Amino acid sequence: MTDAAGHVRGGTRQRRSDPTAPRTSVLPATLTLPIPGFDTVARSVAGSVAAELDLPFERIDDLQLAVEVILRSKVLRGPAATISFAVEDRDLVVTIEGLEGVAGDRLSRPVVDGMVLGDTLARLVDAVDVIAEPRPALTLRTALPTPAW
Repeated sequence: MTDAAGHVRGGTRQRRSDPTAPRTSVLPATLTLPIPGFDTVARSVAGSVAAELDLPFERIDDLQLAVEVILRSKVLRGPAATISFAVEDRDLVVTIEGLEGVAGDRLSRPVVDGMVLGDTLARLVDAVDVIAEPRPALTLRTALPTPAW
């Protein structure tokens, strides 16, 4: 049900005209946050974007945790991290810039309590890519669900 302004009421969502097309009205989106201290904001934004794209709860939680782990893992440098969200080839792509040096070697080092960053991220998202240039970054890919209808 919608009100006069077109807002959805009663906890239901309106159906898209093309149910096979991903919901991209909020994308692309980029935010820059000071680090440390704003990892919970980044986690919240990642969850909101993933929810807009109809990811199931477990996948939203995994993506949020992956973003939080990166922001808390000490692989970032400088006063801020830039996080970008986009849809590419039926994937939600999250790019985190502000990494220290070439990030590839950081993925194989223990970061917290013996956890290896790359192994942890591989359990949470579908793919992790390291971008060395022009600015070091990590890219997380999570497949968007295929609509059942």
